[in-house]
Amino acid sequence: MLTLYHLPYAEGFGANARKIAILLNELELNWKGEAVSRNAVRTSPEYALLHPDRKVPVLKDGETIVIESAAVLQYLAEVYGSGKYLESKYDALAWVSLQNGLSSAVSSLFQADDESQKTKAINNAKHYLELLDDKLASSKSGYILDPGYSIADIAWIAFIDDRRKEKLHIESWEQFPNIAKWQQKVLARPAVAKAYEN
Repeated sequence: MLTLYHLPYAEGFGANARKIAILLNELELNWKGEAVSRNAVRTSPEYALLHPDRKVPVLKDGETIVIESAAVLQYLAEVYGSGKYLESKYDALAWVSLQNGLSSAVSSLFQADDESQKTKAINNAKHYLELLDDKLASSKSGYILDPGYSIADIAWIAFIDDRRKEKLHIESWEQFPNIAKWQQKVLARPAVAKAYEN
């Protein structure tokens, strides 16, 4: 059985752990979530053996430990999916990396001390959302990449939520019409919905 170590949140998973939960569900794997307190992540010697930088999420697969959500997505797609969700491998990995840019911008916003820092973080985040919206405009499949649904969609959907929308001063995802349409399509997938229930 695979174990996904994550922080406990009222809504189940944080965004990075949710990405992994989605792919675990898509692959119909036998797995369990293991909530780890922030204190344990920061101070537990046992947790330091899982992640040298003391971060979550972490995936444990038998004796194999995989850290960093992008690496975990790639690992699962290659090892358990036989490349499924990774058909256009380097494009998928590039879009997962671009999603990390959005993640960094949102993190900067949560940590900003003054209005100029907040404005800069919001503009940076909106830049990444515009990139995604433009990419989706040219998609034939309705997903980020053609031929279809991939780890790129999984990485991005975890960050396209109402909590971030409010923080970014976005009144509606309709401001990004291609994202709004894509979001509905991805959230309708049973594996994605299940990750939001946990």
